[in-house]
Amino acid sequence: MDSYPDLSWTQFLQCCTGDPRLQFEEMCRRLFIAEFLHDEELPQAETSHPGIEVDPVLEPVHEDGSPRKRISFQSKFFDNSVNYSQINDSAVQAAKHYKGKLDLIYLFSNLTLNPSRSSTYQDTVKLLEEAGIELKPISNGAILDLVFKHQKIAKYYFLPRNRTYSYGGEIHMTMSVGAVDSESHTVEKLPSKESSLYQRLLEEKLLNCRNLLLDQKLTQLKAELECLHDVANQDIVYLEFLMSVHSDDLSQAAELKNKLIDQYRYDAEWLYACCNSPREIGYQEISGHLPETQVILFVELLNRQRLNNLVRIHDEASSEKLDESIYKALSYYYAIALFNLHRVKEARDELKRLYDTYQVSAYKFFCNCSEPPVYCRTISAFPAKAAAKAS
Repeated sequence: MDSYPDLSWTQFLQCCTGDPRLQFEEMCRRLFIAEFLHDEELPQAETSHPGIEVDPVLEPVHEDGSPRKRISFQSKFFDNSVNYSQINDSAVQAAKHYKGKLDLIYLFSNLTLNPSRSSTYQDTVKLLEEAGIELKPISNGAILDLVFKHQKIAKYYFLPRNRTYSYGGEIHMTMSVGAVDSESHTVEKLPSKESSLYQRLLEEKLLNCRNLLLDQKLTQLKAELECLHDVANQDIVYLEFLMSVHSDDLSQAAELKNKLIDQYRYDAEWLYACCNSPREIGYQEISGHLPETQVILFVELLNRQRLNNLVRIHDEASSEKLDESIYKALSYYYAIALFNLHRVKEARDELKRLYDTYQVSAYKFFCNCSEPPVYCRTISAFPAKAAAKAS
């Protein structure tokens, strides 16, 4: 039987793989969709919704025939105490921009809200009421009660998303153009399952596979996964799913997706939908997903020539503190996207900065390719898909 998580904010923080505020907002968005939209609408989180997290959306039809409201939500994650002024600031923006367009805001807060004890909160409620907007707080234990109702969300945000292997240690990128596909790669097979070394070696193999993916050494990863194909392990199934997406084999990806436990299926379903039905994607939407998922998404955006979307994600993430592996991958593919958009000086500056920091040969190669006078032939010689494959 699958384990059920401890639903507490301490557990939530322990399971975070990134900025807790962003992960809290993403969890609230999923709760909002599941609880109040019955998974019938999928509003996307954007940066252009003043005072609210998503555009107002009409409620599903009520069984009793009561009028449907236009709803949205706001999420507030606090460290030690509730900042009612921050809530008020968001309300001012919402009232200004959505008067007559919005009926109800669900306010999610990880800390308990005490409306009767805060004059600022009471002023906030009055301000919104004057704009025809109701504010409904959902705080602390009430959020955890909602999480309890939606097990996929509970398991995703309150169970560890690290694998059976360690995420620790520095990851060194050693990309070089052409090296991944041309260099020989010897794969050592695992000993018998009866061997006392089996579990330790399997964990080392899984860690190596993860590092290969984060370094975008996908040819080497494919060879490793072929060796591990018969090993019954959810981590391997998920990596195979990611490689199927990368190979554009969506039928195999769908089959593998259905074999995954909830802990990984949420990421898998999201990535599959992104590739099967392309649409514009923002940084906030991807930030709560596993590093492996994000890296494959960057690769696929480049392969599918969705260059402006890559640039958008990079720009939105520029002020955030990213996992180093995500930062390097996003920065690299951002530079290649700029390169293919003929924004050559910006691409060259980004690649030079990356090379100065990490000394990765691929960065230097593309930086040199963008130097005049070879620019004109470089654009045709190294299109986006080739750059992604070379990495």
